[in-house]
Amino acid sequence: MSSRVESWPEHSFFPERLYTAAWALSLVVTLVGTVGVGLGPETRPTGYALLATGGGALALFSLSAEIRRTVGREASSGLRLAIVGVGGLAFVSGVAFAAGVLPGTAAAPLTVRLLILATAFQALLVSVDIRPARPTLRARVAVLLMSHGAIFAGSVLTFPGGPTVPRAGLLLYAGGFGVLLLNAFWARTLSSGTVPPEPETDRRRWEGVLLGAIVVGVLGATAMVLTTQTGTLGLRTPLTQLFATVTGAAAAVALATLGVPQSAPLALGWLDSPAVTVSQHVSTLFVVVNGFVLGIFVAAPGLLGPVFRVFLAALLVGVVLNYAMLLYARRRDPDADPTDPTTALADAGVTVVVTGANEVDALSASLRENVAALDPLPFLLVPAARSSDGTQEVMQAVREDHPDRIRVVEGTGGSKAGDLNQVWEHVETPYVLLLDADETVGASFVTRALRVLSARPDVGIVQGRKYATYPDASRLSRFVSAERQHSTWLDHPFDADVLAAAHFAGSAAVLQREVLPDVDGFASDLLTEDIDLTIRLYLQTDWDVVYVPEMGARELLPGSWTSLLRQRERWARGWAQVAGRHLGDVVRSWRALGLRRTAGLSWLLLLAVSAPLYVIFPALVVPTVALDASLQLSLPVAAAFAVFLLPERAISFAYAVFRDPDIPASTSLRRIVETVAAAYLWIAFGWLVQLHSLYLQFAGAPQTWTVTRKSRPPVASPPDDD
Repeated sequence: MSSRVESWPEHSFFPERLYTAAWALSLVVTLVGTVGVGLGPETRPTGYALLATGGGALALFSLSAEIRRTVGREASSGLRLAIVGVGGLAFVSGVAFAAGVLPGTAAAPLTVRLLILATAFQALLVSVDIRPARPTLRARVAVLLMSHGAIFAGSVLTFPGGPTVPRAGLLLYAGGFGVLLLNAFWARTLSSGTVPPEPETDRRRWEGVLLGAIVVGVLGATAMVLTTQTGTLGLRTPLTQLFATVTGAAAAVALATLGVPQSAPLALGWLDSPAVTVSQHVSTLFVVVNGFVLGIFVAAPGLLGPVFRVFLAALLVGVVLNYAMLLYARRRDPDADPTDPTTALADAGVTVVVTGANEVDALSASLRENVAALDPLPFLLVPAARSSDGTQEVMQAVREDHPDRIRVVEGTGGSKAGDLNQVWEHVETPYVLLLDADETVGASFVTRALRVLSARPDVGIVQGRKYATYPDASRLSRFVSAERQHSTWLDHPFDADVLAAAHFAGSAAVLQREVLPDVDGFASDLLTEDIDLTIRLYLQTDWDVVYVPEMGARELLPGSWTSLLRQRERWARGWAQVAGRHLGDVVRSWRALGLRRTAGLSWLLLLAVSAPLYVIFPALVVPTVALDASLQLSLPVAAAFAVFLLPERAISFAYAVFRDPDIPASTSLRRIVETVAAAYLWIAFGWLVQLHSLYLQFAGAPQTWTVTRKSRPPVASPPDDD
């Protein structure tokens, strides 16, 4: 979410009440006109006239909002005002033509009216997006392709005399204009301050209205397509007229959100909650993506089979890899370390670096335990300057108890990555043990890492395994712990040993001190600086990363569902950022990386942005039901795929939970059912988080390094060495 709240700028041209009344009247007129067009030939002329009048007025409200934001703000405001004026004139003229108001346009075919209306809308929305609305070029290009690209394709399909398939054109129009309206809303919000809007603000409520209108509009267009059996659209049946009316009304509401009054109706307060916000972000992307894909299938039915095979292949690759992880885990021998950790630490040459930002509760439980367990290693404590809950005081108190071993250096970098870059020069040993505030380790964690570093001088990072300190504290803890066990006990060792794609997890790792200087430190402009460091390490240096699951670090889990969502949102956005920045470099560097590592890293980065691919299943199924298309998959083959694909998740989660050497679990029927349920719920939760995160990334949401609130029982369990 954004970091601050701003109100909408005042409507300086009119008193607020007058503006609100005129805006509401224009919207009502537009909606009445839409209904009139949909009712039938008798009311259609009047409906077109009302539609042109109300729609033109709404366009003027949008243009007035853009003018207020342009006047006096920049030296080029004159040029921008000219662009706004041309866009507004083009929109009003286009609406008048589509409505048959202009002389000689009443007899124009429906396809021509649709084409002119689409172009008019496009001109209006382009006039709004006259400033870069995305902080990154990749996000901006993606938005432009999804909007203007889809609209152009829809116009080509709709244009008379060309390959006319208006049904597909309507779907592409609906999705394209949905994204373009979102882009305009994001541009407006970015120019005013923050995006996406904070809960309990007028801006968030208007965003909720826009997202609801986009979803309804795309679904209405889809319903029109599925209920039209021929290749051309028309308003011949009551059902088609109903769907057309719903789609038109949604378009009118969406257009109206570009010039909304300052205050939103109190009745929209239910849109404020984080759950509704996330649900709207996810459902909007879900519906728009499926609308795009379905439009492509309607235009080119022959693509259904190839796309389905790609979809199925992606599923098969993921499931096969997960089965392979299980086999590898069964064959993997536990590490046996005969080293006496007590005597090995004296000359280890390791500095323990602990970061913390508003994490006083976690530090109170972990810091003294780590200081005792890792005696006599020196500690460098890095409290974030922005901490205001006593984090700095706790670190200073521990330093006073051990002045010969502990130093405290305040971090002023604004993020964990920035703080570490800033204090790295204070590290005087060849190795660094990096810990988060909630993590605890034993002495053998260090000795195991040193054994790897001694045997392999090319290793820059030895990553340990993270697992829950209190995995059974609550139902939420068991849910989160099951996923962490699957990830750290099955996924990570397989990625490291089989795919040669071990990655740094940000903490619970021992690093060569020279690793950071060799890659110019952590990237402070990404939300997952650890994954970015891993990729740059592989691309720019000869350092390697090793994952040792027997090096166990206990961690605290998120204390609430909201904390879990925010943690995974940050991770998902960060992975997507790294994928956008480095995936191409990884593929192009396949000779230096080797085919195995290139494939492994590429797969991990693709998974970070794979939700839009995996959620197109409705667009694959609908054509087989409503459009007489075929996936060319026989029932026995489909059954065989289901038997192979469906059980894997439950099997792998059950293995991770009940065979975990560090977290014993009872094999009660309740725990088994709970684990299996968690296995499949994590699929849905992962897709939800990834789609929400992609929405934030496309919207240009600011990067916020929020601290995940952790919870633990009041009485800590006794520490063990590992």
